[in-house]
Amino acid sequence: MKVIGICGSPRKGNCEMLLRTALDAAKSAGAETDLVLLREMHIGYCDGCATCETGGEREGECHVADDMQPIYTKLERADAILLASPNYYSNVSGLMKSFMDRMLVFYSRRKEKLRGKRGGLIAVGGENGKPAIDAMKVLFSANDIVLVGTVDASASGADDVAKDAKALEEAAELGLKIIK
Repeated sequence: MKVIGICGSPRKGNCEMLLRTALDAAKSAGAETDLVLLREMHIGYCDGCATCETGGEREGECHVADDMQPIYTKLERADAILLASPNYYSNVSGLMKSFMDRMLVFYSRRKEKLRGKRGGLIAVGGENGKPAIDAMKVLFSANDIVLVGTVDASASGADDVAKDAKALEEAAELGLKIIK
């Protein structure tokens, strides 16, 4: 079982900690895991050219040559996908939003590449992460990824979830649930 975790936080902190906890639990149960930190990648914006949807021979491909190309391959090879993002203004972070927009390549010819994969969502916000979870649910739904669970945590400081036993436990449970 291969699990890929995509972290959309622009800094090392709560989202990454919860995602790492989930991935560690999956790994301890025998899964192969891969962590992608979007802040370390160069991912351009979707320019709306629609080549990926209507590009003939290029349908299902994005013309933007950047770090999304290897991520597409990793997503296709994974059995399960975990996404984590902070809640920014009742949405995902800009990093996660750019990643999500670039997932348009899977809506046409490549949609079957994600269909039926298991997915989990993690979000952290000052009050809660629910709006970010809701935004990421749209991506899963559009790509027929089966949502098996979410972790919605509250944090103000960069390492607040380190003191949140419930959130850490939920993240570990999600890591195990996603590989079953």
